[in-house]
Amino acid sequence: MDERFRLHPESRLLTPDAPGAAALVRALREGRGIVAGEGGVEAREAPFLWCRTSGSGGAPKVVHRRPASWIASFEVNAQLFGLGPADVVAALGALGHSLTLYAAIEALHLGCGLALLGGRHGRAQARAAAELGVTVIYATPSQLSLLVDGDPLPGVRLVLCGGGRLSPELRARLVERMPAAELRAFYGASETSFVTLTDDGTPEGAVGRPYPGVELSIDGGTGEVWVRSPYLFDGYEGAGSALTRSRDGWVTVGEVGRLDADGHLWLSGRRDRVVRVAERDVFLEDVEAALAGLTGRPAAAVALPDAARGAVIVGVVTGPAESDAIREGCRAVLPPQAVPRRVRVVDALPLLPAGKTDLAAIQRLVTE
Repeated sequence: MDERFRLHPESRLLTPDAPGAAALVRALREGRGIVAGEGGVEAREAPFLWCRTSGSGGAPKVVHRRPASWIASFEVNAQLFGLGPADVVAALGALGHSLTLYAAIEALHLGCGLALLGGRHGRAQARAAAELGVTVIYATPSQLSLLVDGDPLPGVRLVLCGGGRLSPELRARLVERMPAAELRAFYGASETSFVTLTDDGTPEGAVGRPYPGVELSIDGGTGEVWVRSPYLFDGYEGAGSALTRSRDGWVTVGEVGRLDADGHLWLSGRRDRVVRVAERDVFLEDVEAALAGLTGRPAAAVALPDAARGAVIVGVVTGPAESDAIREGCRAVLPPQAVPRRVRVVDALPLLPAGKTDLAAIQRLVTE
């Protein structure tokens, strides 16, 4: 397999002024390695790729991988979704993080048009997507929740959502705004790339079956999810994550889950987001899913120390919403220890450059 990315002769950069865009195109044209970070995009002689994790679990890490690990999935997606020169791909985040960088390089490698729309608010992104003829969107749920506040996008045929759970409420809003779009959510990480992919047969709450070429192994009925595939990273540059471990060609990033009889993966959450409340383990992702289901928008949950119960949970949602009504709704779908002690309503969730919720900022917000 090719060890270098390429710039397809039919590819088009439709947002040349986007930060890092020109440097990325130049690196691809010259067949050079790519370093993507907060400072932009740089080229290196070695044919490798360095990019940042989202930082949702702490300080972002720098991931090192060979181009072949992404090129393998470019070829899969070209077959699965028909990606090619007829498409215009939009990415809604910054090139310094892996989801946007992946979407950008895939589009240019396969000959698509590329629209980098990070740094604009949702309505401006929707306007630009319509004007540029966008047909495919890569985004996180938080980014999509802002995009759907804009104008309808009847020309979009495919939405690929990663970086969090796509709630039924957000899915319904996407169908309303993009009636022709196929909505596919995928689970993965900067270290693993694609792990699972949903389809029309995926049960609500599951994150899909293994992406082509992926093998999954779980210790026990419910346990850490281990991944083996052609898409894995090579390692970290500098300090890595304490949650990420490797053994015999398998990698785990600390996610806990289970596989059902039909091969669907159900995630409970990351090991570092389990809190002990009244002698019971609570996955904060489960609380966030319940809050998002009640409000129709992404939500956040964090834990605060509590002398009597060990910890208490605080939810953060975006308005309009009534705190007491949200807590009452949580009581109907969550065990007692997982119900937030209080719910704070804000105008918008703070986001990381990668488009995920900034949990450190949320923690500071609820302790003010």
